[in-house]
Order: sequence, then C-alpha cells, then structure tokens
Amino acid sequence: MLRHWSNFRVLAVIIVSFMCLNLTVYMSEAQIPSVMPVGWSYDGSQIAIVIGQTVELRNTDTRQLLHTLRGHSDIVYTTAWSPNRMLIATGSFDATVKVWDAINGELRTTLMATLPVFAIVWPPDGTQIIGFSSDGDSEFLLSIWDIDEESLIESYHGGAVIDAVFTDDSQSLAVITPLSVHIFETDAFSVRASSPRTACCTNRFSSVVWSPDEQKIATASVNGLVTVWDIDDSSLTQARQFIANPFSQPDSREVPDLSLSWVRDLFWGAEPDTIQAVSGDGTVRMWNVVTGEMLQEEQIGRLDTTAWSPYGARLAVVSSNPLSSTVVGPDGALSVVTPFATLERLQSIAALCDAPLTVTDAIPQVEQTAALTDFVAQVTALPEGTIPPACAADLIAVAEAISAGQ
Repeated sequence: MLRHWSNFRVLAVIIVSFMCLNLTVYMSEAQIPSVMPVGWSYDGSQIAIVIGQTVELRNTDTRQLLHTLRGHSDIVYTTAWSPNRMLIATGSFDATVKVWDAINGELRTTLMATLPVFAIVWPPDGTQIIGFSSDGDSEFLLSIWDIDEESLIESYHGGAVIDAVFTDDSQSLAVITPLSVHIFETDAFSVRASSPRTACCTNRFSSVVWSPDEQKIATASVNGLVTVWDIDDSSLTQARQFIANPFSQPDSREVPDLSLSWVRDLFWGAEPDTIQAVSGDGTVRMWNVVTGEMLQEEQIGRLDTTAWSPYGARLAVVSSNPLSSTVVGPDGALSVVTPFATLERLQSIAALCDAPLTVTDAIPQVEQTAALTDFVAQVTALPEGTIPPACAADLIAVAEAISAGQ
C-alpha cells in the first residue's frame, strides 16, 4: 500500500523544458492518432485503441468491437488498465480522467484535473490513479485520486512526466521526463536515483520498463534508441544502448521522420536476460542485455502505434497504411501479430508463468498439427488460477504461429 503521498511534492523540483518534446497530435486518414499507444487489459482479453475523443475496446482474438467509450470533449491522450479490476482510465486534453467499467463499457466516474492529462499510472493495488498534466508550455501538474472515494487526494505542481511505472510491490516508481530518468522510493517518496539530464536531443525518452528482478530499468526513445540503466545508490548509469531501427540518429532533430524511428514499446523478460522493442517503421528487435548481442529481428510493416501483450509474445498493431494485407485485422486497422515464434520462446513463456509439466512436456511437439491441437486443449483445460489468462493466451498464440510457419 502506498504511503506518505504528500511527499510526492519532490517532483516539483524536477522542472524540465518541452523544448525537445513535440506534442503535436498526428491523425491518419483513418483518424487513428500515431502517437497514442494501444493498451492491453491485464488478462490479455481486450485491447484499447484511441480514436480522437473516443476509445474503442476490442476483443483480442476476434478484434470485435465490444464497447466505444464516449464522453471526453477533446482528444484522448492516454489509457491505463487497472491492475486488479476490469477498469480502464482515459486521460484527455479536456483536463479530465474518466474511469470506465470494461465489462459493460459504462462510465464509472470523472476525475477533474485543471490541465490536459498526458499520462496516467495505477499503483499495483489499483486503489488510486496518478495523472500527469501540462499546458504544453511551462505549467505542470501531478494529481492523485482515490478510486473508491472518487475524490482528489492531493495535487502538486511539478515537472513534465512522459511515462511512469511502479515495481510489482509498489515500493519504487520509475519516472521519465523528456530528457531524464528518476527512481522514487514510495515509502517517503524520496528520490533514490537519477540519470544525468541528456543534452537535447540525443535521447528523447518515450517509455520506461523495469527488469524482472527490478535491479535495472530500460528506456525507449523517439530517436530509435533503447537504453539499459543500472540503478546505483544515488544515480542511474548507462549499462547498454541498442539501436532499434535503421532510422535511428544520435540527435532526434536529425531524423527526417520521427514516426519511423520512434520506439513504440518495450518488453523485458520473456527469455532470460533479453529485451525486445518495436519501432514505428515496423522493425522488431530482441537483444541479450548481458552480452549486447542482437538475437532476432523481424519486419512487420510500418505502423501507427503498437504494444506488447502482458507476457510479451504478441503485438497489438494499429496501422492506417499497412504494407501487407496480413497486417490488417477484421476491422481494417487493428491486428495482433506474433513475432519471434520459436519453441525456445514458447518454453520461456511457459517458465515465466510457471506452467505445469503437462504443458511444458508437450511443447517440443507443437510443430505437428495434431500435437498443436492437443497442446491448445491442454492449456485451455487448465483449472482456473493455474496460470494467468494472459499467459495462456500468449502460449496458444506462439504455438499456433510455430505450427503455421512450418
């Protein structure tokens, strides 16, 4: 449980400029924003897509439209699924956060901010929401709401936050601004470690993830870089840096089209000591964090936005100008693809969610059609609670992709 939220005022000292952050919203011909990430529900059954002032919730397997969330009066910038309840929060330029019931699509509550909301994060217990707001110039605001009470707990003026993510135990929070990274200890909300502020614009951060052991973090940037950081006593030091796509440049101002170089999402941990990234040009790469070796690369076609599934096996891809018909789902925009489909990956994901021996023993045979059918049947027949539903879905997706590729 998070404590001492009043100490979050420490963020007020992290004031950074938007001089290197382009917040312009690009709308494709299909009216799908290129900068708004899609979002997987925690059980992997639904995907949220931002379309202007609305958010669509679609079934992951069929891409069928389940609900359209309407109620914002301006562009939606961010979505965030609750960790332990089927709720989804949406933040908008209209200076509100709306919390929706993802089962029936009904609006549960509207939380009022005073500035446009660009990022939302839930603590792992799912009882509160933190919203990060800005006027796009010099005014920044952090707001904390209690979900059950539907009330504002506290708000503070602070710095520009692009993304934030808690550790599983809620004890630490990684926060990125456009040009710096910070780790907060949430007991007292003191700054545990910070990176040097990068010069504009050699590493313009766009997202952040924790390593599985929570001893490192990785950041993605709009200029095509993935950076791994060691967390020392009081500082973050760069351990590795990877080039995520052919359009990457040392300075983002030298990239002719940032939509191609932009690293849209990271995932750390499907295979041991690996990190994987997907870029706007459709490049998907995986590296060994220890050795620095690039292990795998695939090209899925230029995309507007994308996100890894909860166990890192699938990509939800939104593309208004697909390069191949195989990228297009039934709705004409959303598809779910499974890169890096190998037996090794299947085994790693099974280990990640502690799948029983009946499942792991069947993995070597999934290349055979009959064995695939048996494998899928075994996974779907597991008693509830044996493995998380999102893991079961990823196992089935990888197995089917392996079989289809033979």
